[in-house]
Amino acid sequence: MARVLGCDKVGIRASGLVESKDSRVCQRSCSSSCRVLSLDCGFGGAPVAHAMSRSNDSQNALHSTSKGLLDSTTKSQWCPDPESQESGHLPKIISWHKPSIGEFKLNVDGSSINNFQNAGGGGLLRDHTGTLVFAFSENLEAKNSLQAELLALHSGLLLCQENNISRLWTEMEAMIVIQMLKEGHIGSHDSRYLWASIRQQLKLFSFKISHIHRKGNQATNWLANHGHQHHGLQVLKEAQGKLRGILTLDKSNLPYVRLK
Repeated sequence: MARVLGCDKVGIRASGLVESKDSRVCQRSCSSSCRVLSLDCGFGGAPVAHAMSRSNDSQNALHSTSKGLLDSTTKSQWCPDPESQESGHLPKIISWHKPSIGEFKLNVDGSSINNFQNAGGGGLLRDHTGTLVFAFSENLEAKNSLQAELLALHSGLLLCQENNISRLWTEMEAMIVIQMLKEGHIGSHDSRYLWASIRQQLKLFSFKISHIHRKGNQATNWLANHGHQHHGLQVLKEAQGKLRGILTLDKSNLPYVRLK
């Protein structure tokens, strides 16, 4: 039996824009009315919801159709983010999208807690069917948030090299990293070598880099937070538990609904 789920101003995982006759209008007060119907998904008791809304689905992206070229003289393209130009309080649909056939998708995330004394990084690579190739979680010790994001990207690219990936689509939440790569920044003295190494690694791929909202990057967010709890680098070939549930929902093309 379906049950009504209050939106409570938080992100909800949605199974599409299909209206159900059993749906009900959310009774909790929120800045925009929403219609949701929760269903069992088998993922830690969390509901999957039908949500009625519309949203443009586009992303910030840095593309390179020639291997390793990042400057403005190459075949690169910078796409503005339409979401940043939207007004109002309509719900937004945020999805993880599969790469094209022959392409692989790397999602990465970094996190720093306890006044930068405990940093973690995580990421995972999936193919055009959404099937996991590898996942990793890493304890980065004492690093700030930007350093954690860079180190997570660095580790992810190294693992892609080890797996002989040639066509790569990378997604991350850290817009500042994408912007600095686009503009050719060399970074501060304590991260200059890391920036240079990332650029050298990117030369090995036909690649594009784009931004994804945190709601659509939950698998890597979980992996980065897990990195706070262990030592060194852990690489997985198979997902278990909560991570497996997140990847199953991503693979099924179930979007998140972000309610403001």
